[in-house]
Amino acid sequence: MEKVKISQKQADAIEKYKQEARKQHAKMTNVKPPFDTESWALPLHFLSTTDFSRALFSGYEVEDEFKDGDWVAVEWDEGKDINVIVGFESHGRMIVDNEGLNNTPPNGIVRHATDEEIATEKQRRFWNGNNRDVWELDLYDCVINKYGAPFVVMGVTDDYLKNGTSYELSNGTEYPKDDMEPFFKVLYFAEDRKDIN
Repeated sequence: MEKVKISQKQADAIEKYKQEARKQHAKMTNVKPPFDTESWALPLHFLSTTDFSRALFSGYEVEDEFKDGDWVAVEWDEGKDINVIVGFESHGRMIVDNEGLNNTPPNGIVRHATDEEIATEKQRRFWNGNNRDVWELDLYDCVINKYGAPFVVMGVTDDYLKNGTSYELSNGTEYPKDDMEPFFKVLYFAEDRKDIN
């Protein structure tokens, strides 16, 4: 039998209930525990009798707890999106920021995003926020290498038969687009420069 997923508060309440049940074994004949709504057992009100029984006797798995600001992976039918939780509806369903569109995915298709997924999505949002694809540079954009030396993009070459897109920098070197990320960061984009606009 598959373990039921429950919240941490429900897990704590079940553990306490197990302790109480051991003390008062006779009361365990009733599957739904007798409890006061002001007590530690309140979270159990939200479990069905079947789920409560399965959790109590077959074990349980504590589900992820989500909060505002968490990065989550949403597994839509069309594919996976990485989003930030921006709030919760009154009945507990999360609201995620899908770049200006606030969606409310069902909790069953949501998990915490991995560090790698978060880094990739932050990078994609940075470039998208500047109306660019990831590492799409243009003439007169300025990049800085890992040693702090700045370089201006002096040429952009698209050679799909050779290396794809490459950038000629102000020091005369040429870098393929795919080799830029490990060695450079964007200092500023040409449209942000005041001296050439």
